[in-house]
Amino acid sequence: MQIFFKKIRVSVLSILALTFLLTPFFVFTADDPTANQAKNYGATDVYNKTPLTNVGISKITDPIDLAKIIVRSVLTFVAVIFFLLFLYAGFVWIKARDNAAEVDKAKNIVESAFYGIIILTLAYAISEFVFSQLIG
Repeated sequence: MQIFFKKIRVSVLSILALTFLLTPFFVFTADDPTANQAKNYGATDVYNKTPLTNVGISKITDPIDLAKIIVRSVLTFVAVIFFLLFLYAGFVWIKARDNAAEVDKAKNIVESAFYGIIILTLAYAISEFVFSQLIG
């Protein structure tokens, strides 16, 4: 049990350290908001040449908005899966009673789901940063 909490403590401390190290990059990257409005790196031209505009998949005319919706949907789906893994691990732990193997299985599931949530949060932050830079 102490090893599990030690791993969690190390993970949380490393995330906090990484956050404090990366904060200046996000603070000092602000540029002229009107400069990025005109450039979208040719994504609109490519999007208008594809059949996506005719199929009716989306009423969105900007391909970056469509990519944003897809990425957010996928990340939301993965977050729900990690939440269900936490619930499953809780049920396994409750059912384990004095069975050490089942308790270890539940701990491993919780640990893996926790790492997954951390990676998912970082992926969401990176994708939002990238989309904010693309849109302006």
